[in-house]
Amino acid sequence: MMNNRTSQTPASKDENWRYGGVIFLDNIGTKAKLGKKASLEDVESFISKYEKILNEWEQPINLKNQQWAKLPSTLQIKLKAFSDTIIITLSISKHEFLLYKDQITPKRILRSTAAFLPLFFTQMFEKEIFLRGAISIGDFYETGKMIVGSALFEAAEYYEQPQWIGISAAPSANLLLSNKSPPIEAAELFVQYPVPLKIGLEPSGWALNWIKVSDLLSEKGKHENTIKERSLEIEKKINEGLKTTDFNHSIKWRNTVKFYEYISGRAFNYI
Repeated sequence: MMNNRTSQTPASKDENWRYGGVIFLDNIGTKAKLGKKASLEDVESFISKYEKILNEWEQPINLKNQQWAKLPSTLQIKLKAFSDTIIITLSISKHEFLLYKDQITPKRILRSTAAFLPLFFTQMFEKEIFLRGAISIGDFYETGKMIVGSALFEAAEYYEQPQWIGISAAPSANLLLSNKSPPIEAAELFVQYPVPLKIGLEPSGWALNWIKVSDLLSEKGKHENTIKERSLEIEKKINEGLKTTDFNHSIKWRNTVKFYEYISGRAFNYI
């Protein structure tokens, strides 16, 4: 059990120094859809769909933050979006991280940061918002208007490298996942996979197992039907994406097919 808070609770100004996970997500194809030839209707439709999904997640995120606020060590999750980029942070103040380092380990923070991503990712996918991104772990400084620091810079540098629809581990998260001692809780969240990057394959890469884990999060009693429906919906969206004549987008979709086949253990159903 963790001890109750003591008089050592840091001053509010120190609360901005954080330790935790940073996720950068890029909406594939937004620039093409909303470029110079886009109409006002196209822009409004995109923003409306985008905001609706983000607003749907506002309540569960607030609820989770309220639950964590009752604990001695306070984790906090934040979601921000600008243009076609989503930034998600899950963190604890650096002071509390050092104070509770035996309980709140980097691997536990990584697991907590990644835990809700599969469901978030697949819901965006089903609404034709296709994301690629990266997750990093480390220090950063966050205010109401600004976020800077090593974990942010790392995620920002890495997240545009992957050539697919998916989320992969930036170097800091990769190191935690590769170190099996102690094993990370709920390791099924990630799978070791040669992540396709702009510079070539990352042979020792780690990817969020969004396809399988989203199935495991289905409601009991509806599990089998939900898996089947979700698989058909994912395959439908991928087939639509494969029809693109844009070379860069085509490469991303073909790489996504390979990952889908690897996780599902069967050949993709081309239509």
